[in-house]
Amino acid sequence: MTAILSLLLVVTLSILVTRIAAVALRHTGLARQTARFQARSAFSGAGFTTNESEKVVNHPVRRRTGDATAHQAAVAEQDRVASRERVRSGRQEDPDA
Repeated sequence: MTAILSLLLVVTLSILVTRIAAVALRHTGLARQTARFQARSAFSGAGFTTNESEKVVNHPVRRRTGDATAHQAAVAEQDRVASRERVRSGRQEDPDA
């Protein structure tokens, strides 16, 4: 049960991180849809080479936001894998340990 809750927490935090990144990108002047797409792209690691992505890469604050979002994605992915493995193995945490 703990593993499932952990996985749900990681997914929820992942959604929160992409929304925060989208808001940060919006504050730098990107359009709402562009900011959302670029935040999701940075979080998922999907690199799209478009004029929109160049707007992110060529702006120092946007570049830092994208970098931080990608870093959070790497951390979240490690947590997701660990949670998934705990669920698959059926290992129960011993409350007495």
